[in-house]
Amino acid sequence: MLVRLVAALTIAGCSLAAVAALTGCGSTPAAPTPTPTPTPARAYNGTAGVGDMLTIRVDPDARTIAYDNLTNGLSGTATYIIDVDGTWTISDPVNGHLLRGFEIPNHALILQVGNAGVNADQMSVVTAIEAQPISAADLANGAYNYMQFRTNSGGMEVGWITSDSAANLSSQYYWPFGATLSTPQPYSDPNDPPMAATDFTPDPGGRFLSVAADGPSEPLSYMFRTSGGFLAIDTPNGSLVCLRQQASAAYDAANSGGYKGFFYHKNNATTGSGNVESGTVSLSENRVVFSAGPSVGTGHVMLYASDGITPLMDLDLTDMSTGGYVGSGKLVDPCPGLFTGTVTSGTVTVQFFATFIDDAALITSYTTDSSTPGVYGYFNGIALRDPAAGG
Repeated sequence: MLVRLVAALTIAGCSLAAVAALTGCGSTPAAPTPTPTPTPARAYNGTAGVGDMLTIRVDPDARTIAYDNLTNGLSGTATYIIDVDGTWTISDPVNGHLLRGFEIPNHALILQVGNAGVNADQMSVVTAIEAQPISAADLANGAYNYMQFRTNSGGMEVGWITSDSAANLSSQYYWPFGATLSTPQPYSDPNDPPMAATDFTPDPGGRFLSVAADGPSEPLSYMFRTSGGFLAIDTPNGSLVCLRQQASAAYDAANSGGYKGFFYHKNNATTGSGNVESGTVSLSENRVVFSAGPSVGTGHVMLYASDGITPLMDLDLTDMSTGGYVGSGKLVDPCPGLFTGTVTSGTVTVQFFATFIDDAALITSYTTDSSTPGVYGYFNGIALRDPAAGG
């Protein structure tokens, strides 16, 4: 009986051991489970409106963010989870530095941060862009629109930066707070001395250029860029985020769609002695939708509250020349690709500005109320294209 059982289980020379191992009897061996290919880490350089410069490394497999704040010395590794809407909820229990984030991989990363600033005691928004090597020569013959995000003296300005063949940088800005001074100065002098390329010091690792703000004893400024058209300058006075100028001043329909924005707000602000600015600070996440405007070459913006539904702003956008910011005694460069809109409701006037590159929009706004002279508000930040927001 035992012999017959063994014979029944032995077919064409296939042994019991082979059957047990599932390797004989004409069967196909099971394919080995492939080893997952690790996702490369992503490196960014970041600048904050309170003056912080950060280097950031994201490991998407481990869901970690390693960071080094070159301004206040905070460093560490935080973890993150990705929410249903794509936003990151970040856990940074040691430093409480990184709070929330949103990323277009290998392009841009925006972060809400706490414990920022020189004294590690402020909230801010970090604009981070893909890290790549940089030298002074890389900056030659460029033309950018820029926004400065800071937390003093009116909080924001917009303007242009150009570089010559030797990479010396010239610039001019519009500064809405300056228009309210006893001696109004809303526009800087376009003939101010350029920032000399010979003052740029390369980082040994090639990550950024540094330059003393006003002499060797002053805090450093940092410059970094991407080949795609971002240039960022992190200064003790805040962030200058620059996007390459468009060929045309007309609104490009390719910029239309939904974006997710992280913004820094200051309301009921005043500036006192030493340009010290008071006010109520908050951070927000907002849905922003851009579309073509009512006439050729114009755009339109809808800004929504954090619920993504309640409208906060509904505004047509025109280029800077049409908006009245270019001309005699004003900006000498038309800033093609920088758009603006102004709306007045009762005693309140809001000036809004936006500029675009690929899947990102820089946004800033300045608000005054004629019934309370000297009091103002502003918000600024970056918005990344988001399919969930209609992008």
